Amino acid sequence: IRERRMAEKNADTIARLEADHNFALNRVVAESEKLTHSLRDSENRLRMALRCAPDMVFIADPSGRIRYVNDYALESLGHTRHDLMRMSIFDLPVQNHRERFAEMFKEIMASSARHINEVSFTTKKGNEIPLELTAVKLPNGRLYGSCRDITQRQAYEREVTQANSRLNALIEAIPDGIVFKDDEGRWL
Repeated sequence: IRERRMAEKNADTIARLEADHNFALNRVVAESEKLTHSLRDSENRLRMALRCAPDMVFIADPSGRIRYVNDYALESLGHTRHDLMRMSIFDLPVQNHRERFAEMFKEIMASSARHINEVSFTTKKGNEIPLELTAVKLPNGRLYGSCRDITQRQAYEREVTQANSRLNALIEAIPDGIVFKDDEGRWL
C-alpha cells in the first residue's frame, strides 16, 4: 500500500511537472513564433523600401562584387539582375571615372563616415548617366550605395550659369553706370 501511494504521488508529481513543462514550452514556442513573424515582417518592410526606393541602390562586398541591386537600378541601367549580380561596382562608372571611383571605394571602405560624390555610370546601351552617389561602409563590411540621377539638376545649373553670363554681359554693355540697393535701401 505504501509503495502504491508513493507510486501515485510520484505519478501525480510527474504529471504536474509534465503539465508545467508543456505550458512553458508552449509559451516559448508562441513567443518564438511571434518574434519570427515580427522579424519576417520587418525584413519584408526593409526589402520593399529598398526595392521601391526612388534612387538606385547597390550593396557590394568588400571586393566590390555586387550582392544586391534594386529594381530602379535595373530600370535605369538597362541590365538584368542576373547581369548586375555577376558584375563588380567597378564595371559601372564611365571609363574615364573608373580610377577615381576605385580611389573613392578605398576611402569609403576605410571609414564609417558617409561619403557623397558625383560619378557617371554607363548604361547597357552605352549612355552616360550623371549621378550623386551617397555611400557608406556597413557594419558587416559591405558597401551600401544609393545613386540619384542628377541629369535634370545639371541642366538647371547650366541654364542658371548661362542666364548669369547673359546678365553680366548686358550689365557690362550698358554705357551708363548702374548702382544697386538692397531691400532696406542701402547702397551696395
